[in-house]
Order: sequence, then C-alpha cells, then structure tokens
Amino acid sequence: MRFYCRTLLVACLLVALAAPSIAQQRVAVSSVVGQVVDANTAEGLPSASVAVWRLPENARGDTTLATGAISDETGHFRIAGLRGGTYRIVISFVGFETQTVEDLSVARGGQEVDLGVIELVADYAALDAVDVVSERERVEYQIDRTVYRTADDPLSQSGSATTVLENIPSIDVDI
Repeated sequence: MRFYCRTLLVACLLVALAAPSIAQQRVAVSSVVGQVVDANTAEGLPSASVAVWRLPENARGDTTLATGAISDETGHFRIAGLRGGTYRIVISFVGFETQTVEDLSVARGGQEVDLGVIELVADYAALDAVDVVSERERVEYQIDRTVYRTADDPLSQSGSATTVLENIPSIDVDI
C-alpha cells in the first residue's frame, strides 16, 4: 500500500511539472508593419484604419475580419498575431481613397511582413456653389413677452397688416 501511494505521488508530481511546458508550446505568429502617408504631402496620416481580412482556403468560403489597427501619429502601424495564411489588407482614412493589398501571403514561423509606405490619394468633390439658407423661429418666448416674427411670413409680403395679425395665435382682430 505504501509503495502504491509513493508511485501515485511521483506520477502526480511529474504531470504537474510537465503541464507548464505543454502549455507554453504556441503557434508561431507573424506581424505586418507599414506606414500610411498622404500622397500629395508625404506626411504620415494619424488614425488611419488598417483592416486585415483572412481569405478562405477555397473559393466557397467567406472572408472574415481577422484583426486590425489604427496608425499612430506618424502614420506607422503594426499588426501582430497573424497565423499563416492569405490575407487582404484594407487601408482607409476619411477624405482619402481606400487602398487594398490583395492576396498577402503570410508564412508560418513568425515572420514580419513590411508593406512599406502606403500612399493614400485625397478623394474630394468640387462643388460649383453652396447656398446656405436658414429660417428664424417665428415665435420667441421671453420672460415677460412672446414675440412673433412676421417678416418671413408669406402673408406679410402680399397681404395687409390685418391679415397677418389674424394668423397669429391668441390674437383676435375685429372690425
């Protein structure tokens, strides 16, 4: 009985010591780095969005968003934790055309893929003219009175003062 307990204790001790070494075996992951810049000024674009889409192994599968990142104040980005496979990288920034890097192959084994400098071209539309139209409130409530503005009322352009006053609430006009 004593031999059996010692054997069981030694076996449990060996399993407990081997468990951390088994848990530390991980799949080697890769990373993607690059810089997003304005094509006109060559200045880095801070807060540009970089999305990494995993492409399917076969033609039937759907693409899935694997991960993403936002560029820093100089336009640099680093996306770590990619497993081996084929990816599509989509780089976008408000006011610029979206750039796409198709079929980026990432090998297993912890490599770093450098996309280099990615230039985004400004995307804008020129307008001939812009008309800004605003309309004042017709009724303004103040502490001691209520003000009715009738200057923008169509009746004030073509009608009489009596007609304008008849259309104001809580005012009675008689002959």
